[in-house]
Amino acid sequence: MGLLVFSGWFTVRWGVADMLAQQGYEEMDRWNERNPVTEDRWQFALQRLTGAADLDPGNPVYQQRLSRLYRIRMTRLHATSEFKRDPEFALQHIRRSLELRSRWGFSWVELAYLKWLLREKDAEFQAALTHAVAYGPWEPGVIRMVNFIGLREYRNFDETFRQLVVDNFVRGLRSPASGVFGDTFGKVKGNKRLGARVLAQLYPLLAEPWRGSVRNNFFQLVDWAWLEFDETQQIAIIVQAMDVIRGLSTPYAWINTTTNDEFKKALCQSALVESPQEVNVLGWCG
Repeated sequence: MGLLVFSGWFTVRWGVADMLAQQGYEEMDRWNERNPVTEDRWQFALQRLTGAADLDPGNPVYQQRLSRLYRIRMTRLHATSEFKRDPEFALQHIRRSLELRSRWGFSWVELAYLKWLLREKDAEFQAALTHAVAYGPWEPGVIRMVNFIGLREYRNFDETFRQLVVDNFVRGLRSPASGVFGDTFGKVKGNKRLGARVLAQLYPLLAEPWRGSVRNNFFQLVDWAWLEFDETQQIAIIVQAMDVIRGLSTPYAWINTTTNDEFKKALCQSALVESPQEVNVLGWCG
């Protein structure tokens, strides 16, 4: 009987903690450029998340969110003497999150980002980046944040971390997660040095079959990269381009985004050789 009562008490305790945490999460999710965080709303979220963490101190998610909350006040609210310990509290909570769940890529990348904001590019910062991509290589939050840091620190990194950044950008360009491709593509297009390395690593993947939702990204990548490939590589990519077209229910919606005349010319020449009835791009070729 006593064991049941004890178990029931913990169930209620964790349930209340989850309710408080959810209220804190929902409040934080409302903050954006149109609805900026204010000190009173920040305090509301802090009360809810602190209450949740007090009831369930072994929950790594609550600790991660508390760290993020302090980081938000560091970066979005005007600093006063009251806020001087925010970096200390943010680091304390994210480290506690990782003590509780050491293989969580998103907490590792949160630590890396926090260290970067504090300009503490030390061994802990490097370890955080390494663990982030090791434990969460395909997590959208990890990909986005490593891209953000990598784009700004690429020139300062040694070869090991430059390769880590390149690998992360390649994953971002292959990711089926909503918004990740667009975010990654937008960043890599504007950096010639990084873009060249990403392209070199991306080519073998462009010459392989593209299936599912990532087919929608194929034409943007090839259109951007076409002139960087040699003739043999271009032939291999065209073969996959025709395969991608066959798999699209509305191919015109995607091939019409092509702005590279050389790619369009090669695609149309291939269509003349392939079965025009099956591929159905000759009308687009003109």
